[in-house]
Order: sequence, then structure tokens, then C-alpha cells
Amino acid sequence: MSLVELFSDRIIIISCGWLVEGLSENDFIKCRFMPRNRELMRVFRDMELVEQIGSGMSRILKAYDQSIFDLTPSFIIIIFPFEVSFISSDDKKNCKEW
Repeated sequence: MSLVELFSDRIIIISCGWLVEGLSENDFIKCRFMPRNRELMRVFRDMELVEQIGSGMSRILKAYDQSIFDLTPSFIIIIFPFEVSFISSDDKKNCKEW
């Protein structure tokens, strides 16, 4: 289960649970890939719904540093800050203010 919140200057994603068993925090930050559900990943790949399996973390870490991640025993929290000009004025009306 995950929660996604959109604010005027950031997106917050909160994922319940810990990393996949066998994947350490260091592995996670170093972009080592281990899918939680291999069958679901296979289906996504077969349906061409994923570009490149296991490439998400390396792409995220090219744009942000690892400080956007908060890993706790119960949650993975990611905060993606962005420039206010990134979203349109219509979208800004629908964003929460912190």
C-alpha cells in the first residue's frame, strides 16, 4: 500500500513496509535490483509497461541525491522537491499547501 501526496513544491510517496527481503539499505541506494513480485514484473515487462527493469533508482539518483529517501523499519518515504514553475497554474489550484 502506498500514499502519494502532491504539494505545490514537492511530491511525497509513502510506501508501507520495508525493503525486499535480502536487499539492504546500501543495496537500495547503490541501485541493486530485486523485485518484490517477480511474476508481476514479468507481466509488466511482457506488456511493455516498463522501459528497463531495475533502472528507476539510477535515474532518480541522477536527478536527486539520496537524502530524498527516508527508510524506516515500517515505511519508505520519498520526497521529490521541484520548482514551482514545474506545474501549470491549473494544477497549482489542486495542490495541498504544507
